[in-house]
Amino acid sequence: MATLPSGESVLKYSDYSVLAVDDSDINLKLLVHTLKPLGFQVLTAINTEEARAILATNHVDVLLLDVSMPGQDGFSFCKELREIDRFKLLPILFITAYNREIGFDEAITHGGDDFLHKPFQPRELVAKIRAFIRIKNLQDELMQQKKKYEKELVMARRVQQELVPEKSLDWNNLHVSSIFHPLMQIGGDFIDAWVEDDNLHLFIADCSGHGPSAALLSAMVKMQVSNLSKITGLKEKVSNLRVQLEKILPEDFSITFFYGILNKNRTLEYANGGHPPPLLYRSGSVEELSGMGPLIIPLDLGTEDEFRTIPFEPGSSLLFYTDGATEITDENYNILGEENLKRIFREAVESDQDVLNFCLDKILMHSNRLTHDDDIALMVVKG
Repeated sequence: MATLPSGESVLKYSDYSVLAVDDSDINLKLLVHTLKPLGFQVLTAINTEEARAILATNHVDVLLLDVSMPGQDGFSFCKELREIDRFKLLPILFITAYNREIGFDEAITHGGDDFLHKPFQPRELVAKIRAFIRIKNLQDELMQQKKKYEKELVMARRVQQELVPEKSLDWNNLHVSSIFHPLMQIGGDFIDAWVEDDNLHLFIADCSGHGPSAALLSAMVKMQVSNLSKITGLKEKVSNLRVQLEKILPEDFSITFFYGILNKNRTLEYANGGHPPPLLYRSGSVEELSGMGPLIIPLDLGTEDEFRTIPFEPGSSLLFYTDGATEITDENYNILGEENLKRIFREAVESDQDVLNFCLDKILMHSNRLTHDDDIALMVVKG
């Protein structure tokens, strides 16, 4: 397929093929007589059956289609083609004796792109074909860029999986597991758990936006979190994390986070920077971990982090999540919400199933697994 010349260069018509479908031999000869001298490759068919065979074995850039033909009419044939992926964007111009108002309306309704009334003016026909080719070339270019972008996203996803691997960690009779379900191939949620100085560190963050820009932010977060190992104490770690991220965070972007450190005595110290509060299951009920500090933005909000400490008793469980889990919508745009997530988490802990996968399945079931509007990251600490 030839590409459009740059600027206002004239199209090289010999690079493009036109299929004309009409049961009238005279009309077909007129179309060939009009287009072939200009250099177009012209294919002809006297009915939709012949046209179907030509389309199956030839590349066609523009389809000229009559309406009233023996057997299948042009409108139904056009509708049939639009249901086939490779013909969804094929320019289709109806050439018919229908009056202009009815003909144009019917052409568009059945999937056509334009309408030309018989007898047509050769200059008008060529002008319409020329416009179709320019549009199709742009569409082809966009599709090529889309395929290239999707390929790059797949590669970026593999890189992000290495940076943010799904965790399965056992420590001090506790089991930690995590999962990341991005809106696109890559996303801006970051989640991690690791053992440092005989303590279990639990971290989750949500970078604003989606796709590559958010993924780059999450990579920045990972780098800064990795550098915190040299710093002792949760307060000092959080303070350093804020300072470093606020220096490099682009304008109009933000990061929410939750950072907790669980010691061997099952005492959890944590700080919440504007993140959805984790859910704590204990004694048959689910509650939110209280306490909330500011999110990370490249602006001094004049507020300080709030640090809390709670006991993490045997038999308890924690669920860390990003807001994509609670803001997922059903077909009527009703969000799942915090209360439903609490119910799901309680049912998961009290079931004999894997808590993490149980929660994710129920969350996605809310949208009937059709789609979701944000990245979803989950981490479960089961005691």
